[in-house]
Amino acid sequence: NTPMFQSDVESMTPSQKELLRAVCHGERQLSSASVRERYRLGNPNTFNKNKKMLIDKDIIELGDDGSLTIVDPMFKIWLG
Repeated sequence: NTPMFQSDVESMTPSQKELLRAVCHGERQLSSASVRERYRLGNPNTFNKNKKMLIDKDIIELGDDGSLTIVDPMFKIWLG
């Protein structure tokens, strides 16, 4: 799985990687200014675009409660 995970991450923009890192760290208030600043997630439009892209690629999923999680538990472990 490492080559596949590495390929996925290498194709991401820096702000997409940061969003993935924030999700991996269990951040819940991803649209808050403090979290966007801490992880350099960009403005709300950039954040929403990146969130949609990662959901569309089945990398993250949106829970019923609005939370984001990484779809593949092995990918989360690999991201560490």
